[in-house]
Amino acid sequence: PYGWVSKFYFFNQGRTLPDINVLKQLTPNVERIDSSLNYRTTPSAWGGLHPRSNNFASYHITYFKAETTSYHWFSINSDDGSKLFIDGVLLINNDGLHGMRRKWSSKNLVKDQVYKIEVIFFEKGGWAGLEAKVYAPGIGYNSLVGTTENTLNYKQNITIEKRTEDNGIGDNIITAHSTTDRRAHV
Repeated sequence: PYGWVSKFYFFNQGRTLPDINVLKQLTPNVERIDSSLNYRTTPSAWGGLHPRSNNFASYHITYFKAETTSYHWFSINSDDGSKLFIDGVLLINNDGLHGMRRKWSSKNLVKDQVYKIEVIFFEKGGWAGLEAKVYAPGIGYNSLVGTTENTLNYKQNITIEKRTEDNGIGDNIITAHSTTDRRAHV
């Protein structure tokens, strides 16, 4: 399915985002599929998080297939802090306590390659909002949406190549060799 795997964690927040690796090790209070990251700023709880409207963090992941080889402009707009990672590398840092604030950055993507996009977010208190968008030639400016499953042969998928050899006594020995593949097969 298309969208984001979203995980929400309820605990008191500080003034900056929790570390992404620490956050991913925690057990979420809520886990669901979101069609997009388009939470407009509000003082109320986001859908499905009631009554929690303050002191929570979230982790979101999607797999994005580039439609063109070109620079893609990514943006995150959030209240409070957020960060956007592509293939595990920080692209946008919008951390800290602040009202709704948009930050942009670009990355050259290759047509038909699949990229792992991760967003982390935290809300300390007051209003909360989070939006992730992308702009690319021929695509325009839209909500950033990929697929929720690693079904596009993202680089962490393993392709197995089997080799059969005769061991000389009538038994066949099968060996496997793993390779990585970033090509999309959809």
